[in-house]
Amino acid sequence: MFKRKSVLPVTIMLAAMLILLSGSVATAGSGVFTEFRCLEVCGAVLEPGTSTPHDGKLHVQGLVRQCTDWASIPQGIGSGQVEINGIWDPNDNLSGPMWGTYHFTNDTGGWLTRWTGETTSEGYRYIRAHGRGIGGYEGMQAWWWMSTDPNDPSYPCVGRILDPHR
Repeated sequence: MFKRKSVLPVTIMLAAMLILLSGSVATAGSGVFTEFRCLEVCGAVLEPGTSTPHDGKLHVQGLVRQCTDWASIPQGIGSGQVEINGIWDPNDNLSGPMWGTYHFTNDTGGWLTRWTGETTSEGYRYIRAHGRGIGGYEGMQAWWWMSTDPNDPSYPCVGRILDPHR
């Protein structure tokens, strides 16, 4: 049997470690977050990639489209190419998971971005993205969240940028 006395020092030590760790996490980050609104519109398919039926699903790899982004801040404005991969159900409105990369630039810098998402049976698309800055945005990180209406070809989004230099 354990005695209550032997648990107290361990509890105190764990509590002290948690306090120390939480302090270092809270002070380790620096910089400023900037939130923004944006809109992405994708146009031409530049590369069709491959589409392969497998187990009743359509596996798409390497489809590339040209896209343009507008945003409430200059860092979110630019154009580039999005690579799309997915496993979609042709019997359920092409629902299923999707993922890929998006590289876009403007006159100041750009973003190397990875994204994941899904399309629902109703045709809605939900996408999450994380990007690392290049050029004038080197060292910055950005996050985007998009949700689309099946009747709207654009991708309205919200996002935030972490600028560690500020």
